[in-house]
Amino acid sequence: NHKPHNHPTPIHPYHLSATGVGGIVRDIISMGARPVAVMDQLRFGAVDHPDTARVVHGVVAGVVLAQLSAFPYYF
Repeated sequence: NHKPHNHPTPIHPYHLSATGVGGIVRDIISMGARPVAVMDQLRFGAVDHPDTARVVHGVVAGVVLAQLSAFPYYF
C-alpha cells in the first residue's frame, strides 16, 4: 500500500516500511480491534538485481523498528 506522502521504497526503504507498519496497526486499532501480530508479506523483485540486497536490509530494519516501538504502547 503506497501512499503519496510516504517515501518510495527503493529510495528510502527504511522509512517506508516503518510508516507502512504503523499505518497497518493504526487501521486495526481505529476499527476497534486489537492487533495480535504484524506479519508482513514482502516482495522485492529479482534477487540477482544489484540493488535488491540494499532495499531488503532497509525494509527489514524499518519493520523491526516499527514493531518494537508500536506494540508496547498498544497492549
